[in-house]
Amino acid sequence: MLAVRTGVAAAVRLARLSTAATAASDSPHALPLAELADDHRAWLARSDEFRDLSPQVHSAVGILLCEKASAPHLLLLHRAAHMRSHPNQLSLVGGRRDNEDASLAETLVREAEEEIGVIRGGEHALRLHGALPVVYPSLAGLAVGVFAGSLHHGDWNVAADESQALLEIPLADLVRPDAMVVESIQGYPGPVWHLGIDGVDVPLWGLTARILYDYFVLLDPAGATTKMMAETEAKAGY
Repeated sequence: MLAVRTGVAAAVRLARLSTAATAASDSPHALPLAELADDHRAWLARSDEFRDLSPQVHSAVGILLCEKASAPHLLLLHRAAHMRSHPNQLSLVGGRRDNEDASLAETLVREAEEEIGVIRGGEHALRLHGALPVVYPSLAGLAVGVFAGSLHHGDWNVAADESQALLEIPLADLVRPDAMVVESIQGYPGPVWHLGIDGVDVPLWGLTARILYDYFVLLDPAGATTKMMAETEAKAGY
């Protein structure tokens, strides 16, 4: 059975554990994956063990990586200011499952086509490597499944009615020991990455940040940070 993160309690718990990781920022393993930041193939290969998600999940998002300047980059959407939900925020590619979607993986492929212009088939097609064994509840009441995937860098066709831009964030910038902080934004504590976009600080927070943080830990289960988090968890009685 898939694990489910539950709302604010999970966010508080993750924030407390993340504090321990931030406190150890002088360690090269304060955030997992640092040793894999320059190896796209090795980073993705570990997600092969993750299985597909059950049909009750309502929405799909993707941790999608592309090669740029011989280094892995994460694709993030900067949502449009006029959007009713999460305006001006950063999000992963993805969205709600349609009745016509044969699977949750099909949902993500369709959303990638609609949101950033990914063409189905051929060398530029989206390749899915697996799914996280965790289902996340969103503030909108949706159960969100998460896939890991990769695609060739290309000329993106971003849906301007939904997003301001598609950002290509170097993975190395996210896994630096000092990259993540723990803050409370709009009453929700958790991991936060502050990204400079056109000279403006745009925080990566909320569900997207929790998904990325959890994924980094899942991909480095034997790492120093994961061990430290487990010890902190035990001491806190969680």
